[in-house]
Amino acid sequence: MTAGTFTLAVISAGVSDPSSTRLLADRTAQKAVDTLRAAGVTATVSIIDLAPIAVEIARSIVSGLPTPEV
Repeated sequence: MTAGTFTLAVISAGVSDPSSTRLLADRTAQKAVDTLRAAGVTATVSIIDLAPIAVEIARSIVSGLPTPEV
């Protein structure tokens, strides 16, 4: 891999607290960033956590109409 810039988007939808899905996503993202940095690549991570709008996502799926939050 050549030196450059890389942005990693991590999407988590675990709804428990603490969320094992979120913990796994965080650890996976950190390992990816560490690997990229070791290869001379600048890496940043953007985390998208869907848990706060889980109810709205479910309503949107059932109704077929996305709410403004979704």
